[in-house]
Amino acid sequence: MTNFSKQKIIDRFDNFNQYLKYLRQLQKEIGGEKEFISDFHLFGVVERYLQLTIQAILDISHQIIIDSNLKTPKDNYEAIAILFGKKIISDNLARKIPR
Repeated sequence: MTNFSKQKIIDRFDNFNQYLKYLRQLQKEIGGEKEFISDFHLFGVVERYLQLTIQAILDISHQIIIDSNLKTPKDNYEAIAILFGKKIISDNLARKIPR
């Protein structure tokens, strides 16, 4: 793995952690489920941070696959399966990662 690749992964982890921080803050600010669902601005912001969080995970997964010269996945599901198959991620983690 090159230093450039390592830095890309570190940057994506930093993004991931920042998005989680935002989501946790929003969770504290939300009054309840009704308020959350009825406020399209809030709903949209949370949805977007969830998308960014998931994308960061998938970007990291694909970067690891590229750097490890593993089989090119057809989709995100296969990317997670490849990492699990090579014991790069645990079964528990593989089940939690959205595809």
